[in-house]
Amino acid sequence: MRKNLNFFCLHSKKFSLIFLLLILLVLSSCVFQTGVLDVFKDYILFLNSTGNVILPYDIAGDEFIDAIPVGEQANANYAPQQIIGSDNYIYVVNSLDNSISKFTLNLGFIKKYLLPPGTNPYNAFIDGGYMYISGNVSGRVLKLDLETDKITSSDQLYQENCGLQTIANFGTDYLLTINTNYNLNTNLYEDSKLYILKKDNMQKVAELDLSQAFTGLDLVNFTQAVVHDDNQIVDLLATGNYYNQSGFLRLKVTQSGSSFSFTKVSSSKLSDGEYIGGVSTTYDGALYFVTNSNLYRTVLDDSTVTFSSGIEKNSNIELENHQISVVKIGELSDGVYITILNTPWKKPNQFSLVKLTNFSLLNFSKFVEFSGYPVDFYYRKGR
Repeated sequence: MRKNLNFFCLHSKKFSLIFLLLILLVLSSCVFQTGVLDVFKDYILFLNSTGNVILPYDIAGDEFIDAIPVGEQANANYAPQQIIGSDNYIYVVNSLDNSISKFTLNLGFIKKYLLPPGTNPYNAFIDGGYMYISGNVSGRVLKLDLETDKITSSDQLYQENCGLQTIANFGTDYLLTINTNYNLNTNLYEDSKLYILKKDNMQKVAELDLSQAFTGLDLVNFTQAVVHDDNQIVDLLATGNYYNQSGFLRLKVTQSGSSFSFTKVSSSKLSDGEYIGGVSTTYDGALYFVTNSNLYRTVLDDSTVTFSSGIEKNSNIELENHQISVVKIGELSDGVYITILNTPWKKPNQFSLVKLTNFSLLNFSKFVEFSGYPVDFYYRKGR
């Protein structure tokens, strides 16, 4: 009798352990299980700003599936600007709606974080349990607690011609942001200004005028910042003014106590008619960015680089109408891929997805067309 009882107890414990593991597996997968996407498939999620929707592209099926609204109201004018992924969730930055939408990885809508009126959020990044957001029109940077919804705001960094777009993580304690300084009277971009803020209290600790006196070149509208792993070198990309004043700037930031100083490492300007797109990407120690007609790559180090030396160029892009705006690299189920997005005016959008190989050998010849006004995209890897 005792032997049978021991046998029963042993197997009961095994059953309980198996049952517990199954419960944990289900709970860990819940971020995938609500929504419309197939948990096992790979997708590219295109953010359509004018349509206020996410356009999921099923890579294996080679087709778009039904669009998903970026908020709880399908017809609202959210004007989404950026899509961000974390380990468990997907977030969308909604510019006109002054909000952040939160989804499961399977694109099930969870909630909306409300930001102060007039923020006009543009870009953001997540660090720990916080999202740091650039307020394009307000001239302020917001710190959003993703658990409690509490918002901490910086002071207004720029009093007129506000255009806080770029925002980037700058180590454990700091972030940086850039005001693009769009002059409403002339409809032109003027000298940008870079700010460094302390994350804990959102106070400004340093600023830098990105004028020609510092850059050495006539570069304006710095819309992207890439901070190197050492948190000392920063690469800035200037989109410019309507086909001119676009280029690349590498600077060194030196911290001594609570003080910061800035030194130009190198700068380089593109020829008129070529200008840098809106979204770049980093992978394996290198920065990849696009202009309206080409793909570029440079190693993330402290070397002096220009478009004639140190910045590689790839023109293997078979398009009739070049208006490339976004490049991103991401991992899918069968490897690492690079995608470029072409958004010609009054013509169908196109994207090309290829496996990442040697930079000079990359060739973009197969393009998929779709409609809308895409501004960003995200790789959703299946399980």
